[in-house]
Amino acid sequence: MASSSDAARSAPGLPPVAPGLGSLPPRTAAAVGGALGTVAAPVVVIGGLTALRARVWAVMDDPTSSRAAQLVAGGILAVILVSCTAFVLQTLPQYAGETSAEFAGIELACVIIFSVEFALRVSCTPSLARFAASPLNVVDFLAILPFYVEVRGGVVEMDGGR
Repeated sequence: MASSSDAARSAPGLPPVAPGLGSLPPRTAAAVGGALGTVAAPVVVIGGLTALRARVWAVMDDPTSSRAAQLVAGGILAVILVSCTAFVLQTLPQYAGETSAEFAGIELACVIIFSVEFALRVSCTPSLARFAASPLNVVDFLAILPFYVEVRGGVVEMDGGR
């Protein structure tokens, strides 16, 4: 049963949060607890894994949940801007040839960051079915998939084709 302090932190219209999730923002705690099926029932925390997953999920999914979440969201946005800029610049004739290795390195770094972020969100999601059904998550997956298809097919040349 949720403690009175956890229940008091619940947002209006949301059920009381599960024990162990009370330090999360009310909206996030209720969403995580509800997806775990434990809003009104106790959460069994095995070595703190459930609470850790909930915290990581809050950081990765809700930029308003903490300062760390704001930094992660800002960092991901910066990587998106770098990736898009590099993609556009490499199509210009003056950047072809000599700098293709640099663009390949930027692409690799961006894909690694996006892959780690996506893997964290998949591994910490409270509901894999809801996660997979979300159009934005499908777009995120489809954004990194071509790189891995090209690598698997041996199409990507990380040395710039030299």
